[in-house]
Amino acid sequence: MLKFGRWAVSAVILLVSLASPSLAQTSTDRAIDDAVAQAYAQGIAGPTTVRLRDMATLDVPKDFVFIPGSGGSGLMHGIGNASEDALLGLVLPAHSFGGWFIAVTAAKTGFVSKEAAAKLDHAEILAAVQASARRGNAERMKLGSGPIEAGAWVEPPRYDVARHQITTAVRIYESGPSTGGEDSINIDVNAFGRTHTIELALVAGLSDNTKQRPTFDQLVASFKFLPGHRADDFIPGKDLRASHIVDIVFGGHTLDDLAAEAAEAAAEHKRVAALPPPPDRIQQIKLLFSGLLGVVALIIVVLALRGARGAPAPGGATGLDRATRAAPRR
Repeated sequence: MLKFGRWAVSAVILLVSLASPSLAQTSTDRAIDDAVAQAYAQGIAGPTTVRLRDMATLDVPKDFVFIPGSGGSGLMHGIGNASEDALLGLVLPAHSFGGWFIAVTAAKTGFVSKEAAAKLDHAEILAAVQASARRGNAERMKLGSGPIEAGAWVEPPRYDVARHQITTAVRIYESGPSTGGEDSINIDVNAFGRTHTIELALVAGLSDNTKQRPTFDQLVASFKFLPGHRADDFIPGKDLRASHIVDIVFGGHTLDDLAAEAAEAAAEHKRVAALPPPPDRIQQIKLLFSGLLGVVALIIVVLALRGARGAPAPGGATGLDRATRAAPRR
């Protein structure tokens, strides 16, 4: 899936701060004009059925075009969005680019069971979406867009057990100085297959979202995994089962990301384990206390010796007094 700030497979959401009004104002920019023209030159006009990397199919309706991944990536860069190899394509209106789009992306997640999908925690998913948006801001700013934040759910996660899909919708807003664009709503449908999760994401401003929702729902309804790639084709003991589902599907991480992080954590653990063990704090306190007792004992001995030297002899007389009394008189 597509995300900001990283060029890796699997992400959470495709976000854009250039909503319709803002995009209309900046569409005269030469770079954007060129990106749009190049993308449409590669477009496949509907009505037609397109294959998605030989894993799935999608029916593109009349008056819309499907832009394959390479052309779609160029358009995403042109309007200030990071793109990546995960992009399978974009669905756009056939006659002009109006500032909204439907992105189709893929992530190698492994098999996600229906039981696991149904138990995903909504709060954990939202936190992953928000973290992914923030993490991509540095790359977005390099591409000329401002930072964004993902807000609360517009539609909390809804799992369709029959189609083995999760639908979510979250509001996106600018977190830096305003560029004049309106907030957007990202509606995402994640469809789980045998080895991959394919996401269809409608990214549109508030004014376009309701208008384009029927087209998006039509596309989602037409989506199908091909035989051999469906979740029902999963082979236990042979195919990989998904782990870290929220991190990969919604948090913008990849299996390679997580493997690298695990290897780094293991190396750090090994490094720490090789260090000399830290001293026992209780033993340190015992040694300190013993040392203090020794010092106190030494002080007592020294004071006792000093007292013995200056103490009077038995009978109350000093040695000098006794010598004086014993001397004969003349």
